[in-house]
Amino acid sequence: MENQTASSGMIMSDANKNINIQSAEVEDYMPIIKEYESLGEKIIVNGVVKYKNYKGKGEEKITSGYGSYRDENKLEDSVTIAEANAQLVEDINERLPKVKENIKNFDKFPLDVRQDLVSSWFRGSLSGSPLTLKLINAGEYEKAAKEFLKNKEYENAVELNRRGIIKRMNNTAKAIKSLSKQKFNKGDK
Repeated sequence: MENQTASSGMIMSDANKNINIQSAEVEDYMPIIKEYESLGEKIIVNGVVKYKNYKGKGEEKITSGYGSYRDENKLEDSVTIAEANAQLVEDINERLPKVKENIKNFDKFPLDVRQDLVSSWFRGSLSGSPLTLKLINAGEYEKAAKEFLKNKEYENAVELNRRGIIKRMNNTAKAIKSLSKQKFNKGDK
């Protein structure tokens, strides 16, 4: 079995000796994304444990690792845990600045709220809802939580066989709503 360590910013795999250094902030978001984004089918390739890339029902792109959409992903490819972790670090590093740019006071929010926001940004639900972002930035958190759930994919999750997004989006809406009990300076970044 592969040995992987994720302490002090390092992820290592004895199987292929990949090392990936990441910031503590990125580490804050990895567990929640891994909770919601499952790896593909487990396979053994030349004695190495790998996870097949996959294409979800109704999705345009092929997914690799923990929800990584990349143009270079091919259905016949697979990744090790170390490779999936490296992709995830890269994906978070790519998206996190956009989250902070689009959500005022993001760094002032409690960690659990930030984690849910990043997770939903990661899958596209939050970044694809400009009105929700506008309401969050206006400090209208209860309205923002309701607006966030006005999402066709969420409303049709069972029919689309995407039941997993129900819990994720409900948790994000709950996190957004929880901000109404806290004080933030509107307009601050």
